[in-house]
Amino acid sequence: MNIEALAFVISSAALFVSAVSFYFARKSWFEANRPIVTARVRPITDHDFALDLVLRNTGNRPAKDVELSPLNSRDFERKIIADGDDTKREYVKSCFQSAIPIIENGTEISANFGSLSTNLVDRTWKDDPCEIEIEINYRDLDERTFQHRQRIRMTSINSFGKGVWIEQQ
Repeated sequence: MNIEALAFVISSAALFVSAVSFYFARKSWFEANRPIVTARVRPITDHDFALDLVLRNTGNRPAKDVELSPLNSRDFERKIIADGDDTKREYVKSCFQSAIPIIENGTEISANFGSLSTNLVDRTWKDDPCEIEIEINYRDLDERTFQHRQRIRMTSINSFGKGVWIEQQ
């Protein structure tokens, strides 16, 4: 093997390594620089077991055209009280009916998500706690699409267990 052939092989190998490095660097950048939208239900402590649905973009890019949908519509309908205040049920259902134009990175937005009131006329959800599975679909500014499935839990206390310690004033 002469010196020119050896130089060609080394140059070709260097070009290949550079191309592979560029590919993985670009792929890593796209995975790291994206919106990440999550949902949770938060009880409003100074109201009678009122709930907010909170969407938060924890990614480092804005999310647009954010849409929510229950994975199982029948299960969702069974968990909502049928003979309560129609207005509150419509507020809950409206969270799944239209797209949110944009959620900036590092911000959250919220909407009324019914209540777990002890007064059955005002109550929206049958059980406390109550869980439903939802799907979150959204895009970034470069039109890449993302889809997540997650459970959200409606509970009258802000705890993942059966209770929390309350600090006395």
